[in-house]
Amino acid sequence: PSGLTFRWSTTNAAATDQALTKAVTNLIERRQATVREGEPPYRPVIRFQVSADGRRTYLRVYPLLESLGVAMTRENVEE
Repeated sequence: PSGLTFRWSTTNAAATDQALTKAVTNLIERRQATVREGEPPYRPVIRFQVSADGRRTYLRVYPLLESLGVAMTRENVEE
């Protein structure tokens, strides 16, 4: 939804991990801020659409976002 793209390399892996986690956290926080008083809280769900050549990225990103404590689902996408 943010239109951001993240690319990992050997020199920027930690910084990219941190940037991705921060971007997802910000998206959730902005959405939570729109909930009116008395309404149930926003319940985010992170949905991964994983192609065959994206498995490595999925395996890197899943543990990073798991620490956010939100529901996550995975869908394998055929190309």
